[in-house]
Amino acid sequence: MCCAASAQKCSISYMTTADFKSKIWNLQGTEWQYIGHSPVVIDFYTTWCGPCKRLAPIMEELASENCGKVIFFKIDIEKEPELARKFGINSIPTLMFIPVSGMPGMLQGLREKAELQGVINKHLLNK
Repeated sequence: MCCAASAQKCSISYMTTADFKSKIWNLQGTEWQYIGHSPVVIDFYTTWCGPCKRLAPIMEELASENCGKVIFFKIDIEKEPELARKFGINSIPTLMFIPVSGMPGMLQGLREKAELQGVINKHLLNK
């Protein structure tokens, strides 16, 4: 008998600039306007970045544990330099936390899972 009640697993999707424009913000104008309906965390990274590689499994755990509440994406800034420029990303990893309403927040550098869950709870889930 299988697992109807087993934990749902959500994974992190890779995002392009086109995806960002259609799911997050169309980048028109200077005023932020989130077009989605769920809170989002975006991990800006590169494939060669050591701290980014160490952060990846933490982000996977957070995506799984916040499944159905928060959507997680990854953006490779070497493949999507327009987004890196738009948000002034010059240090990686950089995480963007996008609430359903209000302005996004950003954190730079490798962080502990508990700290990141705290940011998600406070700024995205209003806990």
